[in-house]
Amino acid sequence: MRSLAPAALIALCGCAAGGDARPAPVPDTPVPLPCTLADDAGRVHGYRMALDETLRFEAGRGADAVAAMFAEQSAEMGDVLGLATRRDPVRVSTLVTCPDAPFLLGSGVVTDVVVGLATAIDDGAVDVGDELRSVVLRGAYADWSDGWRIHVTPPRDLFAGMQVLTTRAEAWLSIGRRWATIDVTMTVMVDDHRLVLTAPPLEAAVQDRGAPLHAGFRLVTATAAGRPADLALGTGGYLVIGSLPRGPVELRLRFEGPVPLLGDNHAEARLLELSRWLPAVPFGPPGMVDVTVHHPRDEELVASLPAAPGRDDGERDAQGWAVTRVRGVTDRDPALLLLDGRSGVRSWDDGAGSRIDVIASPPLPVEACAPALARVVRALAPLGPVGRVRVVAVPSVFGRHGRRADDLVVVLRSVLVDLCSGEDGGGGRVGDDGVRRRHVEAVDLLAHELAHGWFGREVRAADDEAAAWWEAAAEYVATWALDDVAAAEVRREWLDDYAEVAHRDLFAMAQRIPTAGKLRDALSYGKGALLLTALEDRIGRDRMAAMLRYFVASGQGRIASWLDLVAATQAVAGLPAAQWLQRWLTAIGAPELGVRDVTVAGGRLRFAITQDASPPFDAAVDVAVMDGERLASYAHVALSGARTAVDLALPRGGATRVVVDPWSRLPRFGVAEADLPARAARGGAAGGD
Repeated sequence: MRSLAPAALIALCGCAAGGDARPAPVPDTPVPLPCTLADDAGRVHGYRMALDETLRFEAGRGADAVAAMFAEQSAEMGDVLGLATRRDPVRVSTLVTCPDAPFLLGSGVVTDVVVGLATAIDDGAVDVGDELRSVVLRGAYADWSDGWRIHVTPPRDLFAGMQVLTTRAEAWLSIGRRWATIDVTMTVMVDDHRLVLTAPPLEAAVQDRGAPLHAGFRLVTATAAGRPADLALGTGGYLVIGSLPRGPVELRLRFEGPVPLLGDNHAEARLLELSRWLPAVPFGPPGMVDVTVHHPRDEELVASLPAAPGRDDGERDAQGWAVTRVRGVTDRDPALLLLDGRSGVRSWDDGAGSRIDVIASPPLPVEACAPALARVVRALAPLGPVGRVRVVAVPSVFGRHGRRADDLVVVLRSVLVDLCSGEDGGGGRVGDDGVRRRHVEAVDLLAHELAHGWFGREVRAADDEAAAWWEAAAEYVATWALDDVAAAEVRREWLDDYAEVAHRDLFAMAQRIPTAGKLRDALSYGKGALLLTALEDRIGRDRMAAMLRYFVASGQGRIASWLDLVAATQAVAGLPAAQWLQRWLTAIGAPELGVRDVTVAGGRLRFAITQDASPPFDAAVDVAVMDGERLASYAHVALSGARTAVDLALPRGGATRVVVDPWSRLPRFGVAEADLPARAARGGAAGGD
């Protein structure tokens, strides 16, 4: 095991006994990242000029002509960017800034493309609520051999000729230093002298005021076959390395600086977590990853990969730091979490293929957690046992409340406390709705993260569609662990989340276009999970579970997409169900439902359910007739176009309002309910008017 160079050692531990609080110095000078690779020599510039000319010509012909250039467009999906609905003139151009350089890939060029009514540098004010007038497509791929067709992200098969044979990494991490030095050694083979890697977030800004002064996390060494590498930080965040010979090549990279993702973890100085830290070929197959981590002895490392065989738990390096080695097969960067103290491990095993290790400091009593763990595992049993999973409690999680990498689930400690305390909080307070709600949310979250063992791990995921199918599937099956009332509450939250951003939903869920932020969350966790719920409403829970089992069995080890779910639906539930699902996945938006023309006469309740979509969506909805907060009667109605007439018997006890989709089982938005005429509420006269 080699020791750290003196300069790097000073940066990490201050060289004082036990370390001290002095800020770490600025890291080594970063590798200069040029605007283009040496072996692209002029070709990129020529490609960009030709693409710019084509874009200007098509923009002059109007929005429809520009929309036709995008390879993801189809007759079913419609306009990939909603261009056809925007007013002219549409401006389109490429945008290149250093160090985000364009680069060649296959027979095309990867570059930023600006599409919209104004350029990216336009400083005109945009009214609140208006759509952005420009969309910058980061890392779009334009293929000249196909008449300048533009893919929003490079097609997956363009990376097929790039292989990573082995990956070894050695990292020095410290919570006190809030710093990382990472050496990565990769043995690679390429078909076209070019390797494209997803890069860690280089030169990331630091937001914590207490952080050491520095210029960001940076690449400080890059060699290929022992010589300085020909590389650029390419458009879209790709690290592009050129001039590689045929045959196996050893690539060495060193990254150094403050941990890029900080948030509350950094401010509290209780947890250091690496995320998106290991370069990899996009869409590459799983491979063996071997990681050695050096860290202070009083800090505990938890990793998503298993401990390497034969590892010595007492190993120390030359500076006295603990050395932990993990090794395993994965298609993503392993989660590395450094905790500020030792945790206790408590295990629960159902004896049927599901074991959950709960890692927390102080330890949580697993006997208190057992009822909730058993409930979740039992609910997911139609998909199979969850296998062995470790759940680690942390003081804060970057982003959402939980995350999974390989067999490790990371959740807030407060979530595990709520999970293990039960619906009464462990104190008999059954009537406390806040305690019950937190317990339900914890059960739902754990079920979601365990479901990722199938959706995103056994069947792999690629983040190149508008909605994330794996998040939708995990979110949907998580409700199997809830009772009907709690599941309806969760679905109502999905509906509310989607309704907030429905005006920005310009993309089909299965469309190959990157979305981000609230829109992506709403399309994935909200609209996507609602769509799977609506499919269950059509084919039943048993066939839904059978479809998902078929999907997992047929997709083992492969990267899947929404259309693979369509294929699984056809195999299990038949062609009509698959066609229904595909229609929703390739259509833009969702219907706004309304209730119109409510009348009561002759003991009958008549009204119309409207939807504004053109063409109308094929859907069936529940209709509840309410008497105050009491469900007076219920019906299941198939929508038939833009306006569906409904004729129901008026409940004998009377009614006050009618509600469409009361249990939130369909992607939609709008206030789909209406009050009944006042005399209907008096009830008792089913034959009255």
